[in-house]
Amino acid sequence: MADALNILILEDQGLVRAGMRELIQISEPHARIVEAAGFDEAVARIEAGPIDIAFLDVDLKGDKTGLDFTLEATTIYQIASGVRASNMAVETTVNLSGTSQYVALPAGILNGATVFTVAMWVRLDTITNWQRVFDLYEPAS
Repeated sequence: MADALNILILEDQGLVRAGMRELIQISEPHARIVEAAGFDEAVARIEAGPIDIAFLDVDLKGDKTGLDFTLEATTIYQIASGVRASNMAVETTVNLSGTSQYVALPAGILNGATVFTVAMWVRLDTITNWQRVFDLYEPAS
């Protein structure tokens, strides 16, 4: 049997944490799940042992957010991070009209990366043919 996953739930609402724990235990019954209600508690959890997966509330009560925790975790685990989430506000949104619009990331943002994660919240007002939420491509030289 493979090693059990070490999973962190960072969520300030106890009922939400409990629900997430129940759902995780259904799909990963052997997982070691640790919980944190705030930033400092979450940092203590990752300093105490390795975490394979973290579920984060980006809108935590207090001075530090789940996004701030992501940056702290990259420091503790010495993970190279090309995106600096601390400059983002939780309220930041992008509103596109749906006609050939896109958001471009800086050139080379993934240089040297062997893995990366993309997370987004999307509210679709309409659905059309060939509509995409996410694309990766290599532009022609």
